[in-house]
Amino acid sequence: LMRLARSEFSAVVRQRFARIKDRIRRLLPQSQPQSQAVLALALLFVKVRENGYQKMDGHEQCKPWMDQVFGVKPHGLTAQSI
Repeated sequence: LMRLARSEFSAVVRQRFARIKDRIRRLLPQSQPQSQAVLALALLFVKVRENGYQKMDGHEQCKPWMDQVFGVKPHGLTAQSI
């Protein structure tokens, strides 16, 4: 996948990323007992990682971005291991 630098994202992509982050914020509080919310969050994080969107927040890697922005620490199972 081609990775873009922080400044190379269009306004449309920045808006898409802002919507993803808003949705993550809405889903996080309710994700504990609800597997559908957990799946929705996982898919959003994968979308961010695959597109390098975290770079818009100044993070080269997605995992540190997840932790620092949302307090989400990745577990042992990752998309690469599935």
